[in-house]
Amino acid sequence: MRIGIDAHVLGKNKGGVERYLANLLERLPGVAPDLEFLVFVRGGYRPTAPVPSNMTFVDLPTANPLLERSLVLPFLARRHALDVLHVQRVAPPFPGCQVVVSIHDLLPLTNPSEHRGLNSTLVRLLTPGSVRRARRILTVSNVVRNEIVGRFDVPAEKVVAIHNGVDMGMFHLTENDPGWAERKTLLFVGALEPRKNVETLLRSFAAFRFVIAEGKLRIVGGERALGYLQSLKNLTVDLGIVDHVEFLGYVADGEYRYLLNETRILVAPSTGEGFNIPPLEAMACGVPVVCSDIAVHRELFAQSAILFNATSSDALAQVLVDTWGDETEWNRLRQRGLEQAPCFTWERTAELTARVYRELGDGANDRS
Repeated sequence: MRIGIDAHVLGKNKGGVERYLANLLERLPGVAPDLEFLVFVRGGYRPTAPVPSNMTFVDLPTANPLLERSLVLPFLARRHALDVLHVQRVAPPFPGCQVVVSIHDLLPLTNPSEHRGLNSTLVRLLTPGSVRRARRILTVSNVVRNEIVGRFDVPAEKVVAIHNGVDMGMFHLTENDPGWAERKTLLFVGALEPRKNVETLLRSFAAFRFVIAEGKLRIVGGERALGYLQSLKNLTVDLGIVDHVEFLGYVADGEYRYLLNETRILVAPSTGEGFNIPPLEAMACGVPVVCSDIAVHRELFAQSAILFNATSSDALAQVLVDTWGDETEWNRLRQRGLEQAPCFTWERTAELTARVYRELGDGANDRS
């Protein structure tokens, strides 16, 4: 059975979808040795690790997303006699095989004011047709699954929620794991765009500094919304915290893992997510998590993190002060996170995804 996977985002260092694909592709060959995988990439991307014998990387001849979806992927699907084609968000027309579409969230549709530009406009225009054409839709949480079923009135069995995972080989307690007293930073990890709600975090941190004069805030992530990073830097000046906030941009996993060793609390203040991987990675490393009280965070972290009202910088500041200064509470949250993180593994993500491929491949004679 031949499975094609659209992986054009690999190599961009742009966030959660790339992290999802990289981890999925690393594990699929091992959990599904009976399947043959063709991975479609741009710019000559290749993983640093050896490529398994049942996986082949194929370069896409164009970086134009419209040409890629409307012409190139259907051509490649037929040329390589695919049984299943797995794409991100937008399903191509007439691919000659079964189509799986990953929709990680509906935020460009539900919050259009925060998702402007050509790409988000195309997502809004093309998602309804993609949902109709797809034989299966994969998403990353039950929250988003229910949104898709309700918004597009599709059969519930067509949409499959498969949680993302944690790379436990990278993210885990180290032999010389620092304790509460040695950790002196707050950490945010995520793409810099309005829905990540970093302004609320900065205002909370300023209030935090009035009570607790130690510690600094590190912000990790590349800018996704033009001008947003500068607006955040300007806000640190206005709040008088410019000397206590570090904007580190994108960091590789090794450096990120090192930063977690110095982190007392990871803060996830987003107003909208389909999933949220950094809190789980922090939990796996023994870092307590404080996150916004939104539906997907309640699904994933209700028992293992402190939730706060995402619109209230005062509420977040109080939680940070209380958690920072209470070693007993910090250790309680740390233990809950250490128990929660192993429930989410990329191996399980890959196994459940391969199960969907096999189910569709068995009906490959009924081609779309």
